[in-house]
Amino acid sequence: MRNSILTFLLLVLLNHIATAQFQAGESFISGSFYNNLNNVRQKGSEPNTNAYNHYINISLGKFTKDNRATGWGLTHSLNIQSNSYYKPDPNTLGELSLGVERFAEFYKSVGEKFALYARPALNLGYQFKTNNAVNNNELVYESKINSINLSAGISAGVIWRLSPKWAVEGGFAFLNPISISYGFTTTEYFQNKYPNGENVKYEGHGINYFFSPNISSGSIGLGLRYFYGLK
Repeated sequence: MRNSILTFLLLVLLNHIATAQFQAGESFISGSFYNNLNNVRQKGSEPNTNAYNHYINISLGKFTKDNRATGWGLTHSLNIQSNSYYKPDPNTLGELSLGVERFAEFYKSVGEKFALYARPALNLGYQFKTNNAVNNNELVYESKINSINLSAGISAGVIWRLSPKWAVEGGFAFLNPISISYGFTTTEYFQNKYPNGENVKYEGHGINYFFSPNISSGSIGLGLRYFYGLK
């Protein structure tokens, strides 16, 4: 399936032989948004489950050459969930992240409306995440993790310029070879207690290093881009 998608994109692009219209000094703003809501309600006093998550990505850039642009990106994700089956109630905030990136984009025009691009980027982000374990609908423990992450990566995609002002962009290959993070974790055990009756708690911190030079592909992330400035 992955190879079929990539082959189709290449065939579409290679059917065009003119030059894409990018100019030095031209600016753009692009972004994508995803959200999902799942709500299950039972009759009467039966337990309910709710889940909501979203992801937002915004980029601001400017062409320094006809085939190169630089800029800044912002990302944000949120995951909220509740499940009244579990006792005591777990933390509803499953994950929250904020990130900023510095990127450069290098373009290869393939046709009048299309261009391929490679995008190396350096990312700095903050993440809060909740992990827990449940046994027979009883919460065993819950960990709250705060971490700061620094990573470098590169992605590849295609841009289809619909008009002088608008374009559709799609990323189809991603490589995040290196990252380093510092995290602080607080874990509370609900079935183990101190002599005074309080739940047992542990705190810890550490540095994690991640290296994985593997390319991930097979899915396409779509977004819109608006051009302004010269055009």
